[in-house]
Amino acid sequence: MINGGFGESHVNGLLSSLNIPTITQSTLKSREREITPPLHKMAEDSCNKHLREEISMSDGNLTAGFDGAWQKRGTGRAYNSLTGFASLIGNKTKKCIGISVRGKRCRICEHAEKKGKHNCSRNWCGSAKSMEPAIACDMLHGIKDQWGRVNVII
Repeated sequence: MINGGFGESHVNGLLSSLNIPTITQSTLKSREREITPPLHKMAEDSCNKHLREEISMSDGNLTAGFDGAWQKRGTGRAYNSLTGFASLIGNKTKKCIGISVRGKRCRICEHAEKKGKHNCSRNWCGSAKSMEPAIACDMLHGIKDQWGRVNVII
């Protein structure tokens, strides 16, 4: 399911143990697509709330910790993950003040004959190795444009 590592078999195993009828892959995907936009909005609102809290506690001298990762581990020779994600954590509140995800592929764009309007997950075309610094720059520019700058990154 959404960024949780759960698939149809996991969900159906849970439902079966609770004596609830199982669901099909298409139903699961349909519900996932239905709930994704509100979840993203809720996460964005939460980060903005925590950012305002962090700014008020730090008197404008914002310090934050940044960490990013790839879905597939880099070996030192090959950095070929298709997705990367990162978070920015406020130093005073210890709460998430920014999140971002990058993806190099979209199954609908690659395989569907009729693409139509869809929530495309492809938002990166560079190398996997450059995802993490690009995400950091985007998050820091977003904070700078709205609230002021981050003085220290841990």
